[in-house]
Amino acid sequence: MKADTIMNNPREKNRENTLMATDRNPLLLLPYLAFFLPLYIETSGSKQAFSLQWAMFRCQVMAGNDILLIPLSKEILSILTGHGPGEVISGMVVWLVATICLVGAFILTLYGFWKTGGKFVAWVPGLLLISGALFLMSGLVRYAVATDPPGKLFVPVGILFIFFAGWWGYRNLRKAMPEQETDVPTSPVTPVRFFGVPLKGIGWQVLKADLIILAFTGLVVKLLVISVALPALEHILTADMTLYYWYAESIFHGRLPYISFYAEYPQLFFLPLIIAYLPLLSSPDFTGFLFTFGTMNLLFDLGTLACVYILAARFFGQTHAFRAGLLYATAFSTAFFIPILFDIIPTFFLVFSLCCFIHGKEMVSYLSAATGVLLKWFPFACFPVFFLSNLKNGRDMKNYWKGVAVSILAAAACMVPFVLLNTEKFIETYRFHIVRQPEAHSFVYYLDTIFSFFHVQAPANLFLIIMVFAECLLLYWYFRHLDTSELTLTCVLLLSVLVFFLCNKVMATYYLVWLTPFLAIFLLRSLRHLVLFYVVQVVMFLETPALMGIVYKPYWDYSVLENSLPSIPFIFYTVKFAIFFVLLYAIVRDLRHLRNSPSRPEGIE
Repeated sequence: MKADTIMNNPREKNRENTLMATDRNPLLLLPYLAFFLPLYIETSGSKQAFSLQWAMFRCQVMAGNDILLIPLSKEILSILTGHGPGEVISGMVVWLVATICLVGAFILTLYGFWKTGGKFVAWVPGLLLISGALFLMSGLVRYAVATDPPGKLFVPVGILFIFFAGWWGYRNLRKAMPEQETDVPTSPVTPVRFFGVPLKGIGWQVLKADLIILAFTGLVVKLLVISVALPALEHILTADMTLYYWYAESIFHGRLPYISFYAEYPQLFFLPLIIAYLPLLSSPDFTGFLFTFGTMNLLFDLGTLACVYILAARFFGQTHAFRAGLLYATAFSTAFFIPILFDIIPTFFLVFSLCCFIHGKEMVSYLSAATGVLLKWFPFACFPVFFLSNLKNGRDMKNYWKGVAVSILAAAACMVPFVLLNTEKFIETYRFHIVRQPEAHSFVYYLDTIFSFFHVQAPANLFLIIMVFAECLLLYWYFRHLDTSELTLTCVLLLSVLVFFLCNKVMATYYLVWLTPFLAIFLLRSLRHLVLFYVVQVVMFLETPALMGIVYKPYWDYSVLENSLPSIPFIFYTVKFAIFFVLLYAIVRDLRHLRNSPSRPEGIE
C-alpha cells in the first residue's frame, strides 16, 4: 500500500487539482445499447403473431396478445438436451457464441476504462463485428431458412446497429479511449463541491462523464443478470413483490398497517410502496407496480452509486473513485436484487448519511440515518459510530445531541400514532424479529443445524447476545485503539453492518445490498481483494437465483446429512460462511493497518 501518497508528494498534490489525461468518454459504451434493442423482429405470415429477439432473451407475442419470455439460459438447456430440429439448434449455438462476443466486448471496454487503455481494447471493434455477423447468421438460419412460411418478415434492426457500432469503433476507438495516465497535468479545473467541500481533482465534466459511464454500466449488468435468471425471477416476484403490492393495495383500500393488519417492517417502509402505487390508481396492475417500484429503486441505486464515488474520491482521488464505482456497478449478485426488492432504499440512506457526516453536514446525516432506521433497522449502526467519532476528534457534541433529538422527534411522529391506535400490533412488529425462527440461509440456522446433529440445545436468542457483544467490542476497539481518520470511521461502520448481517436470523441473499457499497470502496487494495469481492458476489448469486430450489427453497429446511452423506445445502452453506468469515478477517486485518492519513489503494495495474 502506498502510504500517505497525497500528503507527502508535491506532484500528487498538483495532480489532484488538475484534470488528467484519463478522462473517460461515455460514447465508448454506445455499442452496448444493443443489449436494450431488439436485434431483429420476425413476424408470421398472418402478422397476428411476432417475435422480438434480444441478445439475452426472446419475446414471443402470440395471437390474442399472450406473451412468452424465453431466456438464453433456457435456449442453452435446449442445446444441451438436443431438443428441436438441427437447424434450430445450430441457430441457438451461433446465437450463444454471438452473445459471448458481445458480452466480451463489453467487458474489454470496462477493462479499458479501469486500466485507462490496454492492448486488449483493440479487440473490441472486431468482437462487435463478429457478434453482428453471428447474430445475423443465427437469425437467418433459425427463422428465414428453417421455417420460411409465405409472408414472413425479418427485420434485423439491432444487428444493423451492432455493425455500425463496430465500424464506428474501428474509426474512433483509439481516439476515444483514455490513454495511460501521465504525470503531466492538463488545464487546472475548479473542483466539484459536495456540501461545500471540494472533491479532489474532479471537475464537473469528469464527474458527469464518470457517472454516466457507471450508471449505464450498472443498467447493462442488471439487464444481463436478470435475463440470465428469468426462470428464478418468477418465484421471487411471487414472494416479496407480491407482498409489497398487497401492502400498497391494502393501504389504498383503507386498511392501515399495524392496525388492520400485522406488518413486520418499520413505519416508513410503506412510503416507497405508496409512491410506487400512486401512478396506478386509475388502473391498479401488478406488472405496472413492478415497473414503477423498479424504476424508483434504480433511482436510489444511482444515488448510492454517486455516494460510493464521492466517498472514494475523498479518500483516494478520481481514478480510484471511478474504480470503486465500477466495482459497485458490476456487483452482479446485488444487481439482480436492486430492481425487484426494497433494500437499496435504506442502503442509500445509510451511505448518504455517512457522506454527509464526513463532509460536515451532521444534521442532514442524522436525519438520513433516522430515515434509514424507519425503513429497515440496520442503518442504526450510524448513531453509535458517529458519536464515538465526534468524541475521538474532540468535536462539539451539541450538534450530535441536537441531531439525535430531531431524529427522535421525527421517529416519534411516525411511530406514536400507530402505538396509540394499536399498541399490541405495533409491539409485535419489533418482538417478531427477536422470537422468530431462523431461516435456512442464515448463519444462525447453520449453527442450529450443527447443534441439532450433535443433539445439543443452543440457548434461546444466543446470537442476539453475540451480536450485542460483538458490536460493543467493535465500538470499544474503535474508541480505544483505532485512529480518527474518516477512512477508519467508514470501515468501522462497514464492520458494524457486517456483524448485524452475520448474526441476523434471516440473512437473506439480498442483504448483500447493504454491504456492497462499502465493499466496493475497501476491496480495491490488491488483486486478492478484488477476487474476494467477486467471490462474495458469485457465492450469493449461486444461492439465489442460480441454484434456487437446489440449495435454498423458501420455507424449506436442510440437515447435515442426507442419505448418510453430507447434504448439498450443508456443503454449500459451509463454503458460503467460510467466505464471509474470510471477508470479515480481511476487513479487520486491513483496519488494523490503517494510519491516520488515508492512503491510496495499490490498485490493479
